[in-house]
Amino acid sequence: PNRLSVERQLWLDLDGQGYTVRDHLSGALERSWRLDLLHGELGHVAVGGVDQLITTAPASGARGVELRQGGLDAYAEWRLDDARGELPAVAWSENVEQLGADLYLPPGWQLLGASGADSVSDSWLSRWDLFALFFVLVIAVAVAKLDRWAWGVLALLALLLAHGEPHAPRFLWVAMLLSIALLQALPAGRFRQLVRAFLAIDQRLLYGI
Repeated sequence: PNRLSVERQLWLDLDGQGYTVRDHLSGALERSWRLDLLHGELGHVAVGGVDQLITTAPASGARGVELRQGGLDAYAEWRLDDARGELPAVAWSENVEQLGADLYLPPGWQLLGASGADSVSDSWLSRWDLFALFFVLVIAVAVAKLDRWAWGVLALLALLLAHGEPHAPRFLWVAMLLSIALLQALPAGRFRQLVRAFLAIDQRLLYGI
């Protein structure tokens, strides 16, 4: 059988409607001398650094290239215009033994999760662990206890949306809530003024982020 692997790079459009894809196909061909793209629109193929003529297979109507060497080292660029459907794992007429993909998202987009892959890194779901879940719940309950349940629900939504974002505050929330709790219990005096000053600094840092 053929022994092929694909390293894929995908760039999502700014409007989220489609992908621009670049595949690096490598390995050995043992039983076929043509490679067709079954999904998307093939735009460019280079084998061994030489541009190839893209032709249409008479039987299937798929666009691809004819290959003349068993050792494959090819780069292919193609478009997938419908990003709302399922993303094909291979997309080529020949199956592969290994497949890796890097997804590049435009500003304002985030990967929620991916199904069907052996491992997914840097997605919103993969960044959650037991400590993160416990932290979010404790902060939300603390806000609700110190003020009202409506503010606790709002804090829960804010923490869920901000989880994993670069420079998102975490322990500043703890310091702020501890300061508010102390202010509700401390009598007037120097220590209360010190806690109030610390709370003001903490809030300034939190809002600045």
